[in-house]
Amino acid sequence: MIPKLYEITLPFLEFMKDQKPRSRSEIRVYLADHFNLTEEDKNKLTPGAKQKVFQNRVDWARFELRKGGLIETIEKMYKITKEGLEILQNKPERIDRKFLLQIPKYYEHHFKEKNEEDTTNIDENTSPEDKIIAGYIEYKQNLKSEILDKIKDNPPEFFEQLVIDLIEKLGYGKGTATGKSGDGGIDGLIDEDTLGLGQIYLQAKRWRGTVPIKEIRDFAGMLDSKKSKKGIFITTSDFSNECREFIKTTSSKIVLINGEKLAELMFEFDVGFSPRETYHLKIIDEDYFS
Repeated sequence: MIPKLYEITLPFLEFMKDQKPRSRSEIRVYLADHFNLTEEDKNKLTPGAKQKVFQNRVDWARFELRKGGLIETIEKMYKITKEGLEILQNKPERIDRKFLLQIPKYYEHHFKEKNEEDTTNIDENTSPEDKIIAGYIEYKQNLKSEILDKIKDNPPEFFEQLVIDLIEKLGYGKGTATGKSGDGGIDGLIDEDTLGLGQIYLQAKRWRGTVPIKEIRDFAGMLDSKKSKKGIFITTSDFSNECREFIKTTSSKIVLINGEKLAELMFEFDVGFSPRETYHLKIIDEDYFS
């Protein structure tokens, strides 16, 4: 589990108590070991895939400690200050925003005028960037839920065409809607490439509950009858574990796309979504200054 910002600050400062200058990488390696992070934890990326989550939070912890005057920069290295040592002597249980706001230097950094109203949620255990990311994830999840409802409210033919539009956006060749929902046949064909050298069969089902295994068996049988090796089964709901295990045993390659994955792909490739605003969240390039 990747620690939150204010779970990092105290172990960070304690690592510095020997008063030796430390580099960013030394600090990060120590904290990763301290929290017993796996390689997966250490390499997990932020939603924009621009930075590693753990590295980002360590950088924010360092920023917070510096603004409180608890550590300082010396020739591109970091060292604990006299104030930082004094804080550790008092054995704090936690160094969070509420704790830091008791330090005059930190308080003045955030509120230049003493009569300025503090609207910051001081109990929240997140960095400003974490708040933005959390808000974005919640916003995106709400949109994905809403778009699935809209799909279910439209006619079956609309869903079949939507699936064709999506698969084309994924980089395949031209697609064609071929059937009617519920007739047990093929709902669409998509060229495997722009030259049409091969075709992939599509089945699109607006399902309210879990897709039964019979539907997947029938789809696999249809692929066999067409002597096809590739098929995509897309639903607005989900598949049972039985369905997922079954496709591992078929002679054809079948890809299952459930409602969650469908909404994610639509969001990523702007099918049914249109961009509104773009905000570039920037960080200081520490390597540039090294």
